[in-house]
Amino acid sequence: MMREYNLNSIQQNIDFLLQKVKDLVEAHFGLPGVIVLSVVMTLLFLWIFWKQVVKVPGVSWLVGVFKRAPLPLFEPGVFGVLVADLENDSKNGAGASGLRSSIASKTEGVTVVRLNRRIDGMGKGTPSSVAKAQKNAHRYLEKTQAQVLVWGLVHTAGKEKELELFIDHLGEKGEAKPKPFRYEKGIFIKEEFYSDMINVLAMTITSRYTMFQELQKQEMVSLVEPHAKACREFLRNEYLPPSRRADVRQHLAKTLCTLAQHTDTIRLLGEAVELQKANLAEVSRDDDPERWAQAQDSLGVALLELGRQEIEQDRLKEAVAAFSTALEIRTRDTLLVPWVVTQTHLAQALIELGGRNLEYAPINAAINLLREVLEDITLEQHPEEWATIKFLLGTANIVQRFSDESESILADAYRVLQEVFAVWTRERHPQQWANSKHELGVILRNIGARDVSINRFEESAQALRGALEVRTRARVPLEWAESNNALGETLYRLGEREVDNKLLLDALTTHQEVLEVVTPEMAPRQWALTLALLARVRDDLSYRFGGEELPRESVENFRQVLLVVTKDNDAARWHSFGHWFAHALRRCGEVTKDAILLDEALSVCNELIKHQEIKLCQFALAHNVMLSGDILWTRYVVSNSVRDMEDALVANKSALELFKAYGSEYLQAWATLNIGTIYEAKASRKQSKRSIETSIRALLEAWNVFREGNLYVAKHCCDKIVTALHILATYPNDVHLAVIEKYQSELNKARVWAFHNHVDFPWELVMGPEPDTDS
Repeated sequence: MMREYNLNSIQQNIDFLLQKVKDLVEAHFGLPGVIVLSVVMTLLFLWIFWKQVVKVPGVSWLVGVFKRAPLPLFEPGVFGVLVADLENDSKNGAGASGLRSSIASKTEGVTVVRLNRRIDGMGKGTPSSVAKAQKNAHRYLEKTQAQVLVWGLVHTAGKEKELELFIDHLGEKGEAKPKPFRYEKGIFIKEEFYSDMINVLAMTITSRYTMFQELQKQEMVSLVEPHAKACREFLRNEYLPPSRRADVRQHLAKTLCTLAQHTDTIRLLGEAVELQKANLAEVSRDDDPERWAQAQDSLGVALLELGRQEIEQDRLKEAVAAFSTALEIRTRDTLLVPWVVTQTHLAQALIELGGRNLEYAPINAAINLLREVLEDITLEQHPEEWATIKFLLGTANIVQRFSDESESILADAYRVLQEVFAVWTRERHPQQWANSKHELGVILRNIGARDVSINRFEESAQALRGALEVRTRARVPLEWAESNNALGETLYRLGEREVDNKLLLDALTTHQEVLEVVTPEMAPRQWALTLALLARVRDDLSYRFGGEELPRESVENFRQVLLVVTKDNDAARWHSFGHWFAHALRRCGEVTKDAILLDEALSVCNELIKHQEIKLCQFALAHNVMLSGDILWTRYVVSNSVRDMEDALVANKSALELFKAYGSEYLQAWATLNIGTIYEAKASRKQSKRSIETSIRALLEAWNVFREGNLYVAKHCCDKIVTALHILATYPNDVHLAVIEKYQSELNKARVWAFHNHVDFPWELVMGPEPDTDS
């Protein structure tokens, strides 16, 4: 009581003195003096009683704000991991400190830094506090430009503690992605379990780092292989909780898909499929429908990746079934974002399957699925998802390039892919940008194949070379092989049209380089395509260099390919490879004078025609009808059979009518050239005025087209015109003069063009003025 009395007495005396001082200051200095005195006294009070003041609620937090270090800021190209102080951690950050050192020891190449902040709110568990905590976590990620943020809280239950952790990561556009990983409650901080938790945490961070390395265009095999090994060893831990085991399987499956780009593709993708099946087997549809649907979707993705590399279609069909089953749970009304993901995956599988079978029903179904998604996904709200849908619509259109409306379909595909580049820039989305460049190059080549000009081929080569700057052999060898093959096809097309053998030799080298990487065991579909492309180039080079070696090699290559690719497992490629094979057989039979090879070529071609009448459109049918005419003509040259010549003429006339209905001037010119050649032969045999006139007219029509876009064939046309003129010179004078007079103008154009392109042209056979060689 005495102590309380003394304290009260002292307090009264202090208050009396303060009031006297205040009155004195106010009398002499007015209100400003009082304000200054108050500030001074307040500061003096804080200085004297600071230890007690700092414990007042709110003051300690305010002091911490001023005292704590500024936020770290990571520079571009650095993979930064932030570890926040843990909520309810009574050891002044000891828990976070242990996490930092543990993560740093388990993850190579990453920079682990303390955030020096707590992200509070998860402990309360209310929707508002949880939302606020997540918002703060995302804000710290965006401000610091760290790639990963680890944060959470400590729960105390008696003497034991349990840790609840969350991981947020930075997206490709620099935006934080909400809660992609959560380490659930129930793992107590005991040595053996803490080690398990850190391993799973490290795997998650390493998985993100692997993706980061991809974007930085660095080779990842040295990083990914140890990660796969660690995952396999971790799965042998019999004490690993089931949910954690599923996480590790998921990480290992994704890792194997990355490794499969580099080596042992089929086996590694098969292992990834088995891992996803094991995860699915441990989930009940009734107990956890969304997790079950997620497992179905993950299994479908692995099956789709494997199906793309295998020759048979079984895996693709399984993928379609898995995605369709997942969509029974992931509906548009209940789970919009997961529905979009799985709907998109299903569309990809249908496009792949429809493309192989030359069936447009699944492709049209895929297009409808994608358009349905676009009703809910806008460019403004979901730019990346929107770009993905547009990209897939473009690839679906490419698959339909053989349909009757292929001109408009390819134009639509070109337009759609151009839209994608507004979102997928090389700086922010290099991999997606490269994928789009690749598809654009394929579209441009397909458009160029129907065009007189070579401009589209040049644009195609430019686009594919751009894709190869990102799709490098070291980083993604299978994607590099895909783009390199596409570039080789474009160079072949250019070499076909230009009198430049270097382009064809460059195409040959390009495909040979791919065969150094892609083997039939690693990726059989890619290997078969590469060998077929190589054989086609060899076939074309045989026209330039002559001899029997190149045609024989080409035929042998195609025989190897068609043992793998069949009408049943890949109808689309069987059609393409079969057409090229028949062409190679024709060339080899022509060079070797082997009638058996020519008969085999005609048999292959007729089989394609029968199948195409059921499966394909008039365009593809016209190609093979014209090829059958070429084979029949070659048989005529070898055996001198008039029947073969007449059949060749009928076939080329049929092809011409089909190409006219299709509307391709360039392809019409090929059929017209063949018709002109056949009539030239008929004129030399029968001395028919009608035949020689028809021949000259047809050859001039073809030359007039080819001179704009195919120098090699234009020279061949010019040579054929010269031959026809020599035949015409053997006719009676009145016939000769009548034909020359009728086609005087076009013949003069041809002889001027021949002069400038170093083609011998007999001026004396053409009546009229000397050509103006300066024009």
